[in-house]
Amino acid sequence: MKTPEGHVQVNIFIPAEWREELKNLARIYSVEEGRKVTYIELICRGIQEKYQLDAILPTTDDDKDEAGDDDE
Repeated sequence: MKTPEGHVQVNIFIPAEWREELKNLARIYSVEEGRKVTYIELICRGIQEKYQLDAILPTTDDDKDEAGDDDE
């Protein structure tokens, strides 16, 4: 999997229950926003909001596919 330019890959471990909850939330956000939102994107949003970071999240379909959630 190719990493989008300007991004780095970080491997983390989270409880399986969190992942399932985040995937369910991502489905809800996808409907509300009218585009696919991944659970990885929700994690990034949470980190960005918590630490008030000026990060650029993936906005194109190609970038989102690379951002994760391949196993759905």
